[in-house]
This record gives sequence, structure tokens and C-alpha cells, in this order.
Amino acid sequence: AYDVTGDGKTVIRGGGGVFYITQPGGSGAGYWTNAYAFPFQLHTTINGSTNARNPDIDLFKPFPDSAPGLRARSADVDMRTPYMTQQNLSIARQLDETTVIEVTYAGTKGNKLYRYRDINAAPLGAGGKRPFPRFSAIRSIEGSSSSVYHSLQLRFDRRLSRGVSVLGAYTYSKSIDDESAQSGRVSGGAPQNYYNLKEQRGPSVFDRPQSMSAAFVWEVPFGRDLTGIAGALIQGWKINGIYSFASGQPYTPTLQGDNSGTKNRQDRPDLIGQWKLSDPDPNRWVNEAAFSIPPKGSFGNAGRNVLRGPGTNNLDFSIGKTFAFGEMSDFAEFRCELFNLPNHPQFYLPNRFVNSKQFGTVPRARDGRQIQISLRFTF
Repeated sequence: AYDVTGDGKTVIRGGGGVFYITQPGGSGAGYWTNAYAFPFQLHTTINGSTNARNPDIDLFKPFPDSAPGLRARSADVDMRTPYMTQQNLSIARQLDETTVIEVTYAGTKGNKLYRYRDINAAPLGAGGKRPFPRFSAIRSIEGSSSSVYHSLQLRFDRRLSRGVSVLGAYTYSKSIDDESAQSGRVSGGAPQNYYNLKEQRGPSVFDRPQSMSAAFVWEVPFGRDLTGIAGALIQGWKINGIYSFASGQPYTPTLQGDNSGTKNRQDRPDLIGQWKLSDPDPNRWVNEAAFSIPPKGSFGNAGRNVLRGPGTNNLDFSIGKTFAFGEMSDFAEFRCELFNLPNHPQFYLPNRFVNSKQFGTVPRARDGRQIQISLRFTF
């Protein structure tokens, strides 16, 4: 930290570090224990013949021909410990005794991050046949994913003074990766081609280019000189509000069925034009003409998370007051809370299946305005 002006009102702060990530928890943790026979684990139950004179399982043939597709998991023997580098630089300025503004750059970079790959996926042109036909998917955990995040952050903080308190924050950012879920679990567009994971590079599932939040408290000053019943009814009211705004969540256009013939069922379309509309609405969020279905037996060129859904725009509001009784200053509390006060529609993601009649339509929205009134007594 550095005090620019020497009076403690303008301060520059910076920092950075390297942080290592522990082994994944849950089912993935077993890959690092003897119980899971690192680096492979077979977890298929096989019921052998009950005929002791003609067994179909022995030491020379442990897996009978009648056994279903064997399931296995594995871990990359050369996997390194994932790590994150983080850095930030900020400048803060105190405007008065209760108000501070701050501008910050913050960034992170993830390296050797965990993700899963089906190392027995059927390649293109193989008619859906896996390299090891006796096995179904062989899910292998590896440290081949990476991420990068950059942001500009603004903060305004006014502590309670003269009955008013305001806290606001705005972030302009970009987050890019090729796997967004913890422990490498697939989210936001599973790979259509496990033999080319480079095409998974795209916006993170949680990427929101712009986000803003603000909260305020106002202790209403009316009626401070009143006494009696009028003073009890008019004095002491408090108004609160929380406003939030965020860009829409990215998502991946996909195809229903098995267009590529790999039986992966994560095929994507070809992106041949501009998908954005100048005035989108829930009945038509994207330009359908910007997509086409690739020829049978091929993959589409649409990237992961190339589309973006509706954003959020919400204001929660409340007004309340406490009533005294005798020596108890907070004997009763009245509150009226309004969630989503403007009644803005908060939509879910649109239908993403390009070969569906509902493609690009928004199927539903979150609840609209809700009003809650309460009266609480404390004694």
C-alpha cells in the first residue's frame, strides 16, 4: 500500500499470489487412494453363471461375453497440481468522513485445472464404435484445463450519516475457460469431440460482462418534533432497497439426436451468420437463420457458450418501523417488503436445440413481484 497524498485520503494498494488447488473431492478423490487402484478403477458388477460344472467366469476369462458394457474411470498418471495466479491493483479516495470511492483491477489465471475426458469416446467416422468396444465411457480426470479472468471494479461506500447509507459496486469483466465446473465436471456445453478439446475454449458459464449492485438505507426524518400518537405513527420509519443488474448467462447451441454418428449426443450446429437480434423477445431471442445443421457424420463449427441469454434487472424494496412500549424500544416491528418492485420479467435461458421448433424461445420466467407484510412482537 502507498499513501499518495500523505494524509491517508488517497491510497494505492496492490497484491498478487500463487495458490495451489487440492485434489478434487467427492468421487474424484478416490483416484488418489489405493482402494481405487490408481490409475484405473473398474466399477461394473458382473453376475456369473450359477452352473458350477460350466462356469462362464474364470481366471483366464474374467469378463464373459454376455457381460454388459464395462464401466471404468481413470486418472492421468502425469497430472500436475493445478494452481491459480491472482493479482489486483486499486486506488481508493476518501471524499469525506463517511464516503469512499475505489477503482480496482483484478485478474486471475488458472493453470492445469481438472476436467474429465472420455478416453473411450467413439471417433468421427467410426459408426459409433468405441476404441475399446467391451467398455462404455472411460471417464478420465486430467489437468489440461485453463482459465483467465480480467475485471475493472468500481465501488462507492457511504457509511450511515445523517440517516443515509449507500453501498454500490460495478464490475466490467471477462472470464474465459474450457471447463467451468469444479473438479472438471461438465457444464455449459459438453464436448462434442473429445479428441479436440481446444474447441471448448469460450466464455465461462458464470461470465457476466457487466454487473452492478447497490444497496441503500434511509432513516426517514419526518415527524421528529411530534409527540403522542402522531409521533408514534410518523417517527422512526426506515426505507431499504437493493438493486441488482447483470448481463445474461452464456449458453451453447446444440442439436437433438446423433447427427455426427458418434453417439455422444452433444453435437452442435454450424454458425453461419449473426445470431443477435436488434430487438429480441421471449418468442424469438436469436436469429434462427444464423444456424444450419451440418451434414450427417460431421461436427458443427459453433463454439461453446457462443450465445447469451437474458440478463437480470431487479429491485427489492422494503419499508419498516419499530414501535416502543414502556421501556421496550422495539416491542413491535412492522415491515412491508416488495421483491422485484418494478415487476421486471426475469427470464430463464432460451431453448438451445437448433433442430427443435422451440429453438430460441424462452420457456418460462421466474416469479414476478411479491409482497410480504409482517408484524413482529418482542417481549
